[in-house]
Amino acid sequence: MHLSYTKQHDYAFSSHVVFLFTFMKKLYLFISLLVLSGFFFLCCDKETDPIILVTSDNFISPLQANIQVRFKIEAKSKKSTITRIEIKEYSSDYGYKTLKDTIIDETSTSFFFEYLTSLFSKNQEIQLVFTVYNDKKEKNTVSLRYDYIFEDELLNEYSGYSMYTLMSGKPNGFSLDSKQIVYTNTGNYSYVDFYSYQDADTLIDPNLLQRTWKSYTNLNFVKFNGFDYSKATRKSLTASYLAGVRLPTMIEIETDDVILIGFGETPKGVIKVIGVFDEEGYLNDRYVFSIKLIE
Repeated sequence: MHLSYTKQHDYAFSSHVVFLFTFMKKLYLFISLLVLSGFFFLCCDKETDPIILVTSDNFISPLQANIQVRFKIEAKSKKSTITRIEIKEYSSDYGYKTLKDTIIDETSTSFFFEYLTSLFSKNQEIQLVFTVYNDKKEKNTVSLRYDYIFEDELLNEYSGYSMYTLMSGKPNGFSLDSKQIVYTNTGNYSYVDFYSYQDADTLIDPNLLQRTWKSYTNLNFVKFNGFDYSKATRKSLTASYLAGVRLPTMIEIETDDVILIGFGETPKGVIKVIGVFDEEGYLNDRYVFSIKLIE
């Protein structure tokens, strides 16, 4: 009888093990399918108030730069009013960056948020933080992390530009958005990313080319003549730009100079100065250059 009891006990134990193994295998398969399909659901602690829910049907890790991900944000409160929803991005490059901060006066809300992945300088883990606040100074947060993959590529080149001085009456600025030479005397400076600066009061001879560029859009300049313009890539430009001394004004511009440009800590492009022409008078004083851009 004792032997029979042992066999039954072992059989019952084995059955439990098989059931548990089968259950875990099915659970793992279910989770894997969710991840592979790009659908996920994030929820804060439902026992607290307010509650925030985050879903997406096209998110998958890892991600590269300039990938658009659509999130659905839902928030509700049973005992108070939702006053604000904040979305932040954390990276080792820039720390915390606010992506959206919206004021709300409802007990529940729902909206879509289009997230465009930024350009970061290296492979890293990125965190997205979704936070809801209510009128009782309570909050709830959910976080999402993904692996960012730095994808390198050769930069597109645009060439054959001639940028004149203001006194010449010819186009004397450049717009990165339109990739065109523009005038700065229109009164609208929002599209003039860099221009030929000329201050007649500080020049001994106003006819001389001042060899200086400035920006109306807070563009930064880094002179880096050792940079390989012919083989410029996202990775090489990003590394060189972040390592250089970024200045709001570029002075003493010469033929064959290589100038890296960007906004803050975000690189934008690299300029190759083909020629600096300081001819008699000022009508034909100009800079001829090509530019490669991160797009």
